[in-house]
Amino acid sequence: MTQEFQYRIALVGTPDFPDMRYDDSQLSALRDLGFNTIQLNIAWGARPADEPLNLEDILAPTGEEPSKRVQERFEAIAYRARQAKKYGFRTLFHFGAPRMDILYRTLADPAELDRQTCLYSVQREEVIQKYEDLLRQLAAKIPEVDDILMYTFDQEAWVGDEFGNDELAQGVPLSHRLPPFLQRLSRCWKEQRPGSTLWWEPWEISAGQIYDMLDQLPRENFGFMLHCNIAEVQMTNPVDRWFRNMLLLCRERDIPVIGEIFMTGGNEEVSPLCHVAAPAVVYHELKEMQRVGVCGVKEYFGTLPDTDDPNLRMAGVFFNQPDITLEEALQKVAAPYEGAEAEMLDGFEAYALSMDVFPWDLSWKMRAIVTQHTAWHGYNRFWFSGEVAPSPSWRSTRRSVFAMTTDEPELHLWLIEDIYLRIKHAARYLEKAAVCFEAAAQKCSAGVIPLIIADAKRFLSVMHDLEYHAGETLAAYDIRKKLECGREIPQQLLDRMDALLTADMKNQTENGDGETAYTKLQEFRRDPSAFARANFL
Repeated sequence: MTQEFQYRIALVGTPDFPDMRYDDSQLSALRDLGFNTIQLNIAWGARPADEPLNLEDILAPTGEEPSKRVQERFEAIAYRARQAKKYGFRTLFHFGAPRMDILYRTLADPAELDRQTCLYSVQREEVIQKYEDLLRQLAAKIPEVDDILMYTFDQEAWVGDEFGNDELAQGVPLSHRLPPFLQRLSRCWKEQRPGSTLWWEPWEISAGQIYDMLDQLPRENFGFMLHCNIAEVQMTNPVDRWFRNMLLLCRERDIPVIGEIFMTGGNEEVSPLCHVAAPAVVYHELKEMQRVGVCGVKEYFGTLPDTDDPNLRMAGVFFNQPDITLEEALQKVAAPYEGAEAEMLDGFEAYALSMDVFPWDLSWKMRAIVTQHTAWHGYNRFWFSGEVAPSPSWRSTRRSVFAMTTDEPELHLWLIEDIYLRIKHAARYLEKAAVCFEAAAQKCSAGVIPLIIADAKRFLSVMHDLEYHAGETLAAYDIRKKLECGREIPQQLLDRMDALLTADMKNQTENGDGETAYTKLQEFRRDPSAFARANFL
């Protein structure tokens, strides 16, 4: 019998849909799926629905009066904790520390960031004592909170740069500064909650820095909550070399590890979509977590537990039958769609292939494409951003996962070609999935099927936008190269560009406005040479 996960952690609501009723419908659904622990806050950097992100959002230091909004947030978390306990869940509160002032604006100002990381430094005794005080208050005022999850970077938290101008951090390796802070807070929480755990997420920290801290970290009432790879939570890359190393190194030291993955139809990679139906990908994520031996898994983005979600249903099937095969699990996921099981299974398979083939590993910003891209693009050379944040990991180990971690003035043509070809094939699989789901809709009246189709088509329009822009950039370059060499432009090259511009126009027209694309197509047909010299430069 395969060992089940000790911790199966869910969030109620998501950053895109912060539906946090904590009522019978939501909590019963999570319990039936097999979750046994609930994170009490969404804890997302953009603060959806003004969700708490730090201890300071729900508590005031002893001797200070909490604001009205802090008190309201506190009461919401206390209510959720009581509700979760009624349904038998273990509970977890998630926060970032040490808190900065408006971190996400400050990251673009190195001097201000240095000032704040020095002011709120983990090396200052008054800062450590402040967080010990807040943890004591949390334990006393919300006795239903079992565990805590702390980030020391992100979640409005940051720690000083040893190579920057923070006078306390300068010249002192991060691995010398953070462990004492973690030791103090872990000991404080252990005193309040014997048998509970402070989980630490070493987000934004390089692999080497983390390895160097391991022998300095607490050995009791402490564990790691890790993104499934050094760079992010990614559906299709659930365990990388760093994650495997962390499991081995933590096992030697008896430090438990929980892996964070995506288990629903809506997540940060495909936001704001919430009906991505690729349950086989969820199965593979869970199977990888099971194989490497984590003590638990946590849904990273959130759940809408009382909605029809094939991905989340797959997680429930796996939790309840950890030995189940993929084929058996998919049959169970498709069973509610009576009369259309075969079509749904075909759609699930094609959607999973689309997710696998798509170039998520180009840049972290690929996970924002549906939010930030549409069916329309400019007529300059294809380009994509890689810059994210000035953190240790972004300047080092995350390069093992993402091809780009900084902005490049111009992408190499082979990189553009790779993006073009991978997105082209991902789009073909997603088109096949949409056709399968449309066939299923003819046989089954389940309300989620049209929603799956609508999200697939929106995702497709964005895929095609990137595909055609990259392909047109390559074709225009090839035409210019022939002209520079004084050679005739081959008909197959002209046909290739014509086909790309025609498909691009169709995609833009179907999404509301193809006038510019039509104009560009006519310009090309009138004078291919002039068009190539003026566009995609």
